[in-house]
Amino acid sequence: MNNVVRLKKQNPKYFISGKINNLELLNFLEINDFMLSIGEIKEPTRLYKKDNNIIKEIKRNNIINFVKNDINQYHNKKEISEAFLRVVNDYLSESKLIIGLNKFDRKYLLKLNKDIERLYFKNCYIEITKNEILKKDYSELKKPIMYRDSMEKTFNQLYDINNDDLRLFDFNRFIELLTILRKDYSDNTDNLIKGDSEFHQERYKALMSIIGYLLSENKPQSLAKAILLTDIKLLENKDDANGGTGKSLLINALSYLVQVFKINGKTLKNNLNFIYTGLTKEHNIILFDDIMPNFKVETFYTDITSDMTVNHKGSIMEVFKAHESPKLVFTSNTPFNLKSASDRRRFNIFEISDYFGETRTPIDIFGKEFLTTWNNQDFDKFYSLMFYAIQIYLKNGLIQTELINVNNNLLISQTNDMFIEFMDNYLNEYTQDFISRTQFQELYFEYTNTPETKKDRSYRTKIGNWLNKYIKARNLDLDTKQVKGKRLIRITRNH
Repeated sequence: MNNVVRLKKQNPKYFISGKINNLELLNFLEINDFMLSIGEIKEPTRLYKKDNNIIKEIKRNNIINFVKNDINQYHNKKEISEAFLRVVNDYLSESKLIIGLNKFDRKYLLKLNKDIERLYFKNCYIEITKNEILKKDYSELKKPIMYRDSMEKTFNQLYDINNDDLRLFDFNRFIELLTILRKDYSDNTDNLIKGDSEFHQERYKALMSIIGYLLSENKPQSLAKAILLTDIKLLENKDDANGGTGKSLLINALSYLVQVFKINGKTLKNNLNFIYTGLTKEHNIILFDDIMPNFKVETFYTDITSDMTVNHKGSIMEVFKAHESPKLVFTSNTPFNLKSASDRRRFNIFEISDYFGETRTPIDIFGKEFLTTWNNQDFDKFYSLMFYAIQIYLKNGLIQTELINVNNNLLISQTNDMFIEFMDNYLNEYTQDFISRTQFQELYFEYTNTPETKKDRSYRTKIGNWLNKYIKARNLDLDTKQVKGKRLIRITRNH
């Protein structure tokens, strides 16, 4: 009987003379740290509740349930409930909540610091600097923070990246295997991840910096980039792209620490008005998964570096300031056509190893699925690894490693396989004298045994476009000169 909660005899302040008093009800909600934010014209109104310096976005139903739980404490709860049900839709309407509740403003939250990153758990938060990783109690926070999904998870033990417990942890080995080159492949993965080459260690460090960047709360405008994860495998033809190399699995794992808004790249159409419906300011990452090669990625250039406009259904529009908008990640089996140096500056590109694929999966190597089969110790190791990734990012920034097959794969996806073969032979075997474009085209027709019926103007134009793409991809020079009114060309290697 000692565990029975005694009901209160006195009526709540918002129940007066057998009726619910609207002002007192709103005051009750305000005292209990309910608040809301009012956006600009066409922006949605959002409801929040603060508990122990943690602010969480809620729905109107959460307010209703809170009041019902309070009513259930009283002896005459049936009478109060009936009165509340008669007025709930009116008294807790959006217009009255706007008048009665405190206004939420992000400027009152704990400010970001470019030198400090924090990750939050149910029992503690982790503070990361270039030199330290500290486990702290929420009582040490000086200002409120926004709720994160990770706060439903517990963190206990920090593992040292220099010890085998973490270095040989399955997910660290997985990251290592995403960075290796074919020449390093071995059936002995324990030896493989020791990093036999300096270049391999550089690629591992670069991928860890990308992970750290994506987990970082900060988005400095001078460093705002989208991440492109593409496959390192050299395509044999434009239809040779295969998935399953681990790109999506890597980003999905980050959703255990930050919120990821996922968009299926295969279903993207040109009409993108409502592509971000459901996106909130608590999302850290937008994942465009498996983008098709012909998609116009320049559509998202503004979202990478500037304010992001989000059109919600119901004619509701919301603007995310550049510094608070999520970071964009694109995964693709073939690289994008980044046409200019300005375009390329918007992306950090990493080529994922083809160690994993249709014939070899992470389950084949590690014997179990990541995350869904892990115990508490596994998660502590995973979280520790992510902390070190953030520390690598804080120390080194976003590292761009040397690209290997990006240009070649882009060239293959944009041109004709036979044309590439012809050009490779042309550069090695033919004299590098000036010739007309017509002579160049005829050399190609002869090499490929092109029928007369195909030698029309449109096909000749296509060959010219392929030539320009080949020259760019191979970093060659195209010299031109006029002789007797005829334009001649010469292709030379760039010295």
